[in-house]
Amino acid sequence: MSPQDSSRKSSITLVRFARSGRRLILPGLSFGLLLILWWLIQPWVALPLDGQPPPPSQWLLFALEIGLWLCGAVCVARLTDMVLWDGLLHGVLDGRVPQYLRDVVRGFVFTVALALMLVHVLQLPVGGVWATSGVIGIVLGLALRNIILDLFTGLTLNIERPFVIGDWVKLHDDKSRTSFAGWVAEINWRTTRIVTRDRVSVIVPNNYFGEHIVVNYSQPERYARFTLRVHLDFALAPDRALRILLASVRGAIGQPRGPLENPAPDVLVAGMDERGIEYLIRYWIVPVQVSEPEAANTIWRSIAHHLGHAGLRPAYPRQDVFHAPRPTDSAMQDPAIDIEHMLTMTALFNSLNEEEIRLIAESARQKPYREGSVLVREGEDGDSMFLLIEGALHVYLEARGDRPQIRLAVLKPGDFFGEISLLTCEPRSATVVALTDCLVYEITKECMQQVLSQRPEVGAALSMAVAERRLRLSAALASASPEQRIAETGSLAQQILIKMVSYFGLGHSGNPRGQ
Repeated sequence: MSPQDSSRKSSITLVRFARSGRRLILPGLSFGLLLILWWLIQPWVALPLDGQPPPPSQWLLFALEIGLWLCGAVCVARLTDMVLWDGLLHGVLDGRVPQYLRDVVRGFVFTVALALMLVHVLQLPVGGVWATSGVIGIVLGLALRNIILDLFTGLTLNIERPFVIGDWVKLHDDKSRTSFAGWVAEINWRTTRIVTRDRVSVIVPNNYFGEHIVVNYSQPERYARFTLRVHLDFALAPDRALRILLASVRGAIGQPRGPLENPAPDVLVAGMDERGIEYLIRYWIVPVQVSEPEAANTIWRSIAHHLGHAGLRPAYPRQDVFHAPRPTDSAMQDPAIDIEHMLTMTALFNSLNEEEIRLIAESARQKPYREGSVLVREGEDGDSMFLLIEGALHVYLEARGDRPQIRLAVLKPGDFFGEISLLTCEPRSATVVALTDCLVYEITKECMQQVLSQRPEVGAALSMAVAERRLRLSAALASASPEQRIAETGSLAQQILIKMVSYFGLGHSGNPRGQ
């Protein structure tokens, strides 16, 4: 702790003690004044004669003695507040001393004061007082059993502190086999208020926590780990399955209601059953900020996308009967057979015909990369583009000078990058790193040279697609009018097309759409 923090803490403690001390002044002065009056009047009080009512002076003495006991009880209660709650236990409880703890101690002080008052002022027998109080205590204990149980369980909660205000907890009821979760909003002397994700307040008696299982997702850290289970076919190689699923969960990082990047998620093989191989997808979230269903929704959507692009689907219980030689399972085939379909679904190549798509697919090169590998680096020369087939990629701008590293995007299967370098031979505009083991196809200048040499007018469509994609990410055009967007896109497409004509040595270029 720094000297400034220590000084500030000491100042706060002194102010708190001063406030408690001011609350002790009035009952202390009252106690002193009553004590002086009692000391002055006591020698002059006449004892009552047998069978005669007490004289007025005796009643006055009784009143002074009762006042002394009450003022003394108030002084003890407020002194306890100052020394115990605002002093010794204030740091232990982080300044969150429940009001009911103060009320319990005050009640105990006044109960003892009342008992002593009956014995010393009214001269009642000690045994009778305690016997009567014991009977009353038994009757009250039986009548208020649940309330007393709530009270002492609440005391235990504040001493052991299994959860504090702001923690995300989940309560299980074994009898009804139900559960609900929410964050702790308030801890009172008898109940605890929990607010669910639906903004509903649930009032829970404190004795509930002594009889049921309570899961605290906010301790020892504010984040917690959750698990999803998915089955994939036996025919799918586990290494490939782990690559696809890990890319799925890491591809969900950074999305709204997605998992945390650190601690990192992971995927494990859990076992086998009649459906196939079971995989565990483990991820971390802060439950107070993101609910388990919301995070699971984001991850399941990413899983569906990755499996769909890989030509896979979750396994299910089935029985296959073949009346001919068994066909090869699609999961065992080389994923290169899907390259033509993925090229067709890519916005950059939607202007190409089937023959041109086939030509690019045949000449594209399949390249695997390990996790952490750098595919391209910002500023380097390049003359190819990449199409992601499986895995996840991280795109960012490197730190240079005063500019920090800037994360741009996480690419998923079906995404492509490097098209500017492919078409114009410009240096790479960003660095791309493999978040997981991944599989990409590289499309080189030679691939595009064959297409453009047969049909040069394709260059205009490609330049327009590249311009639209680049400007779609431009923050400057976010509030521009449709006419401004069209004009800016056409201008950028014309610039790209001029570079393509020079780079590929095209005889004529045509005009980009929109001109």
